[in-house]
Amino acid sequence: MRKSRLTYILLLIISTALVYNFPNKYFAVIFYLILIVPVLSLINIIYVMARFKISHNIDTNRVVKGDTVIYTCSIHNEDLIPYPEIKVVFEGEHILFHDQLISPSVVLMPKSHFDINISLSCKYRGLYNIGVKYIEITDYFNLFKIKFKNFSHKKILVYPKVLFYKNLHVNRIGNLENGIKDKRKILTNQSLAEIKNFEQGEKLSLIHWKLSAKMGKLMSKKMESITDEKYTVFIDLYRSDLGYEENIVLEDKLIEMFVAFINIILANNIPFDLRYMQIDGYREEKYSIYTQFEFFYERAANMQFSKSRELHALLKEFEFSLSETSLTQGKLFIFTCNLTLELIEILEVKVMQGYSVFMFFASPKELLQQNIDDDALLPDEDVLLSKAAQLGIKIYSLDISDDITNLLEGEVI
Repeated sequence: MRKSRLTYILLLIISTALVYNFPNKYFAVIFYLILIVPVLSLINIIYVMARFKISHNIDTNRVVKGDTVIYTCSIHNEDLIPYPEIKVVFEGEHILFHDQLISPSVVLMPKSHFDINISLSCKYRGLYNIGVKYIEITDYFNLFKIKFKNFSHKKILVYPKVLFYKNLHVNRIGNLENGIKDKRKILTNQSLAEIKNFEQGEKLSLIHWKLSAKMGKLMSKKMESITDEKYTVFIDLYRSDLGYEENIVLEDKLIEMFVAFINIILANNIPFDLRYMQIDGYREEKYSIYTQFEFFYERAANMQFSKSRELHALLKEFEFSLSETSLTQGKLFIFTCNLTLELIEILEVKVMQGYSVFMFFASPKELLQQNIDDDALLPDEDVLLSKAAQLGIKIYSLDISDDITNLLEGEVI
């Protein structure tokens, strides 16, 4: 562009000199043509800005971690004149779309359009933005280059991956001190809660065949666990002090571990209370049967980490009802990536109150080691984990590179 401008200035100087030294109509025409070129270029850019159309779309509405989606951006020229060079610059979350977004340039002929198809690999769970950062229009003579911003963005909600395990017995999750019962015991330790219309996806074993024959339509039994055990699950959505990209990786690991665990609990129809903190306030939800998993899954996909409140402060404010029959039947499951002394101390109180406490910990150590050369400067999480174990808290710890399957099969403790 600098060369074009220098060339234009040189031509303007030459044409001006010719007009003044050799005045005639031909040199005058050349002078005025050169003089109005910048004006025409600006008018053309403004016209293109007002007239061109841009649209974008994603080929699917539901994206699961690891999926590849196609993002399509289309630029349209609906006029009878060609458009000058248009460059489209995209923007998206760096951690998710790193090195995947291109910035093509195109010259649109009359009554034509140009489609930009970008294949995006969604590496982490979460809600992300993608769209046009700006459009850069260059005039025909390469004298001006103007950017236009304020374009709409598309949101991509990436759902966590749901892990399924073959030949996995429920009581293999570290045995959970026999907290989670054998599947056969669970099936026999249930009572009939209600009779309802059969829904697609329910197990055939739940169909009430005699009543279905009388009613002329399929009816199913809704079973309810009669276990006396109280299960309370807390997930810590407090954002750590790591960098943005490191937090995305760590939080993705925690959510994936959390979803895999709840999937197993609900598959065995074990009722539990789920408690967590969101930006708009405290949430408490109750689950009991596997048909609720889809609702839970949607919740897990939309969970937002923030600096709203730390888990130890939340635990202090809420009391848990203990079973009247035994002080050892309360089960408290903690999912966190923030291991602090305050959290260990409040969990010690819960152990003293009679709870069996199980902590699922997504460790940030590997992410910290990438940014801190001296290991002595790293937080000594091993000391806190050892202290927690001494208090009787069952620990399941995962590093970022660890396979969740190993944890749930009791191979990584």
